[in-house]
Amino acid sequence: MRLILFFLCATLLVMGCESKKKDVKSKKKADTTDGLKKYYTQDGKLKTELTILKGKRHGVAKTYYRNGKVSLEMNYVNGKREGMSKRYYEDGTLYQETNYKDDKIDGERKKFKENGTLMSVARFEKDQPCLGLKEILLDGTVKDNFPKILVTPIDRLKQEGVYQINLSLTESARSVKYYIGNLSSTGCLTSNLISIQTDKKVGVIKYSLPPGGFMMQELNFVAEIETRMGNTYLAQKKFYVSIEN
Repeated sequence: MRLILFFLCATLLVMGCESKKKDVKSKKKADTTDGLKKYYTQDGKLKTELTILKGKRHGVAKTYYRNGKVSLEMNYVNGKREGMSKRYYEDGTLYQETNYKDDKIDGERKKFKENGTLMSVARFEKDQPCLGLKEILLDGTVKDNFPKILVTPIDRLKQEGVYQINLSLTESARSVKYYIGNLSSTGCLTSNLISIQTDKKVGVIKYSLPPGGFMMQELNFVAEIETRMGNTYLAQKKFYVSIEN
């Protein structure tokens, strides 16, 4: 019995080694030699073309739909995304323009409808979304009724020694993240914001106070909301907390 187990384990080990070897062999190293590179689908259609300079992407790189139309144009400088990139619908009409600086989204991102009319304008700084999202409705007007933050305090200090604050939105959204803190001086998300735990799109904050405890604080809540158009909208709301147990 021991001998059978030994051979079984040995066989499994060998199979594991062989599968690892196959995985290693299947991974091809990227071609970093200088020059124009073209990559094709299995049936011979052009999929991607880009230029390598000194081992890095440089210049305009393009990806293609199967029908031969350009899907994405991305400009690189020394391996980093730089300048205006363009994404297209499958019929070749412009869908999105995004400006990059030092490999990060920086500036305006514009989206267009298939008929060429402007659909939305969003501002970014160093990959972070900012205030000022504009979405254009079907009738050509600019949307002005984005979701707002609702703050619902729940006082359970006497019963449980807990004061809870729930954060929700005035209308539904694809997704939402809540933070405590202030946006940057230019109105953008920053790494200094403190993330708030969410439960079914509701932000939950709990404060525990012992008997005789007291807390007074002004809080600034930020909601990072994904709209139905797939953009990021930022909402803010100040809330003054004054609790005593």
